[in-house]
Amino acid sequence: GAGASATLSRTDGTLESPAIPWWQSGSRREVLEWFARVVKLADRVDLLHEEDYWEYHRTKLSILREEGFLDDWPYRSALSRLNTQEREDLGE
Repeated sequence: GAGASATLSRTDGTLESPAIPWWQSGSRREVLEWFARVVKLADRVDLLHEEDYWEYHRTKLSILREEGFLDDWPYRSALSRLNTQEREDLGE
């Protein structure tokens, strides 16, 4: 049947949505909105230029939460693990 899919090119390949029939406009819109969110996230992360390794990852986690890719609990859990790794790395 007639349908459309969306493709996002990346340096390591492509990401393609399943073909969605033309009459499922709501589903097509959801897929396109998701792709737009991924592109916006990638653009925001690409602009990060933190000198400190740990600060870079803390900022990246914050962006993931702000853009809706991480809820509060996974964000706090990941931040806690990152802080623990930093203390271990610094020998504290």
